[in-house]
Amino acid sequence: MIDAGCAHFLGPARVVVDGDTATAVRESLPARRYDNGYRVWRSGANSFRLTRTPHGWQITRRVTRALHGGPQARDLLRTNISATAD
Repeated sequence: MIDAGCAHFLGPARVVVDGDTATAVRESLPARRYDNGYRVWRSGANSFRLTRTPHGWQITRRVTRALHGGPQARDLLRTNISATAD
């Protein structure tokens, strides 16, 4: 994809930190270049689990679900939402 031309647009992440662990959830849209311009290649919901290390935050788990109308992506995007979220 890089040789053909591409771009990756990332939505803002909702990050919840709990001590030395954190969860970040966001959407992504990779776009591919074609002869007549760019088109969105796919869309996804992403969840990252992170752990603070002596060298900074490290991703320990990543889950991606396609945004195609099914419940899996919606459930993943709700990960960091609670009744007390600000």
